[in-house]
Amino acid sequence: IREDIMWQIYRLRPILARIGFIRLRNQPNGYIDALPEEVKPVATALGLSSKAYDWLWTEEPSINATNSEVRSSNLSDYVRSTILVAGKSIPIEEYQNIWLRLQKEQSQKMPNCAYEIVEESGHFIHLEKPERVIEAILQMVDKIRYSGK
Repeated sequence: IREDIMWQIYRLRPILARIGFIRLRNQPNGYIDALPEEVKPVATALGLSSKAYDWLWTEEPSINATNSEVRSSNLSDYVRSTILVAGKSIPIEEYQNIWLRLQKEQSQKMPNCAYEIVEESGHFIHLEKPERVIEAILQMVDKIRYSGK
């Protein structure tokens, strides 16, 4: 199946969740198995909620709107962004490749943006690899601090 068709099928998930198909199939959004045991029950419950899929329709337009606002302001030279991408958020390789490509495209739309794939992490990078998230924040603060901007 072509990549664009795979992505369109993936984008149907909010509709499938609304009609109960996701819950019937017990396919929560996210890669639950990679999470710590203590958060798996909550993550599963949230992942089976139809609202867990709403990001497919809202996140990208929001990111694009924010990018446009930053680019049209005088802040684009000052804003530093870091995108940490889950290295194993989607268990189906074809979907994962699409996800990585889309995240890379988003990072290229933002000025002064660092992009990194965090291997062995799923969608909840902040829970699975908190040390990497903290390190990325500190690096971003250092770039701002030492750039004089």
